[in-house]
Amino acid sequence: MVVPYTGYEGGSDSDEDDYDSDEDDELRWIKDRKVAIMTPDGEEVGSISLQIIRRQSILDEGESFYMVMDERSHDLMNLACLFTARDARLKPEVQTAGTGVWRAAEFARDENMAYVEEIVIKDSWRGKGVGTWALSSLFHLDLLRDADVHFLWAWPTILNHLEPRRSDPSVPLAPSEIEALDAKKERIVSFFRKIGFRRVGTGSFFCLAKNPRHRSRAVPVSGDAPWVEGEVPGSTDDMMKEILGLPL
Repeated sequence: MVVPYTGYEGGSDSDEDDYDSDEDDELRWIKDRKVAIMTPDGEEVGSISLQIIRRQSILDEGESFYMVMDERSHDLMNLACLFTARDARLKPEVQTAGTGVWRAAEFARDENMAYVEEIVIKDSWRGKGVGTWALSSLFHLDLLRDADVHFLWAWPTILNHLEPRRSDPSVPLAPSEIEALDAKKERIVSFFRKIGFRRVGTGSFFCLAKNPRHRSRAVPVSGDAPWVEGEVPGSTDDMMKEILGLPL
């Protein structure tokens, strides 16, 4: 297997050219990249969609980290809620929640962040360890080495656009359907945990440290923090108050 970096459709393969271009700010600060998972004979068996977030550039240009992330997507907006709006540092309450293995200072040292938007493996290749191997190999790609990325972020959940269409979405799901979806979500979380991702705080986001001696790597799967409903820090209202300098 090989995992070549293919670039993003319609974009340049040169990060240097991308970063120096006159693109819209949103595109300049957050780059979409696609990695193809291929067999030695050239068959594409899957792909990983990534977003490279130029965190330090956003701050250096005096922009709000939260606002930039919010403009791009709902997922990134929720990820930004783990950080302070103005200087993009992991919030103290996130550091102390859950396993307590993540530190603001270590994330702040990275100028760029990498977010795994989705991983898709062809049906005929599922269950063969392809996805596990591919995600584990990302840190070895020039794409992440050139960006000097030391942490991979992800929100392990169901990809709705890959789920079968419901004939009538207005009809509530049956209890058996809800149970099946919950079980599928848990399998996805287990997949990411098996690779080494661990929950950040008690919310929906997970992180994988490049350093095999990072504190998170010593946390067993059974010892990872559970998700706690309603404990995602920083609602949209709270973030806007922080941006405007209003009391929370």
